[in-house]
Amino acid sequence: LGLIKKRSATIIAITLSDVRVLSRRSLEEAINEFPQELARFEELAATRNRVSLERRNGGRVRHLCSFFQDCKAEFAAAIADDMQDRLFTAGQVICHEGTQHNSLFLIHQGAATVACDGKKVSELKSGDICGELVAMGFAPSATATVTASETCFMQELPKEKLLEVLGRFPEERQQIRHVAALRMEWKHAPRELQMFEWVSSSKAMTNLLEQLMTRWIF
Repeated sequence: LGLIKKRSATIIAITLSDVRVLSRRSLEEAINEFPQELARFEELAATRNRVSLERRNGGRVRHLCSFFQDCKAEFAAAIADDMQDRLFTAGQVICHEGTQHNSLFLIHQGAATVACDGKKVSELKSGDICGELVAMGFAPSATATVTASETCFMQELPKEKLLEVLGRFPEERQQIRHVAALRMEWKHAPRELQMFEWVSSSKAMTNLLEQLMTRWIF
């Protein structure tokens, strides 16, 4: 599928083995003729990628995401079984600005760009999340277009399951709300408000205000 440049494992026959070999070119020709089958191959590749990550890191990949580092283990376990492995290749759009979607995405490997009104405003990397504004009900549709800048292994969590679990874990609900508030800030707030330039021109002063300020989401 061309998802990686080098093979991710060495396979050695331990007994007499009868192996069929399908070249990449032949596979691409078959997929071009039956494009609906591509999703099955991508799903298989995503699952293989997750298993590989889990083996290298010694734990479930759902618990390895940096977003969960400060969350309770019970919270991560509660949503783990409802996550779906997803794989996006470079240039593939994860979500379109202005469209409705009902999932939260967690990036475990890879990178993506975030664009608003056609202009790049941010980048996402391993450990980041996207889609939280719609999933939390803060926006009726996606506020930005997120595009994979390289092959991304992600996991998708349906909105219904997310809200159900967050109802039982208020601390984690506030954490996701905090991330959502930051996204809404750079999307809608003028730069002078974000940087407190309306208060003072002193960089040290504005940095201190940022540290002392508590964020509330209503």
